[in-house]
Amino acid sequence: AASASCAIRLAACRTLCAPTANPPPPKDRLGAPNGVVRFFVRLPADDIPALRSGLKVTVYVLTALKNECVRIPFGHYYHGEGVYELYVRKGNVLERREVRLGGSGESFVEVLSGLEPDEEVLLQTLDAAYKGRKKIKLKD
Repeated sequence: AASASCAIRLAACRTLCAPTANPPPPKDRLGAPNGVVRFFVRLPADDIPALRSGLKVTVYVLTALKNECVRIPFGHYYHGEGVYELYVRKGNVLERREVRLGGSGESFVEVLSGLEPDEEVLLQTLDAAYKGRKKIKLKD
């Protein structure tokens, strides 16, 4: 069987690299009953004191890795890929602008268009108080 590599981190300080013992499933079989996917990992050593039988772990799946992309912190405003209207700061004014957001990770959301690298964006929803306003003047 083909194998892929994975990284296993123990106690946030030691990382083990290991090949998976089974190939990744075909794309049409990625959906699993109850959201559970099983896979097996072959570790590089048998004498790892932090590992024991029946140990439960949390797995973070990395689906893509991008360098040199614009990103903003993840927040309650984000509900998946798409176009969002966000307020961007220009001096003492917040301007409402369409921003296309892509994928996200645990901490950041990819910006596909609508923001430049050093622009400041407000990550709170102001719709209730400022619904429909294109610009909001900030106090000096």
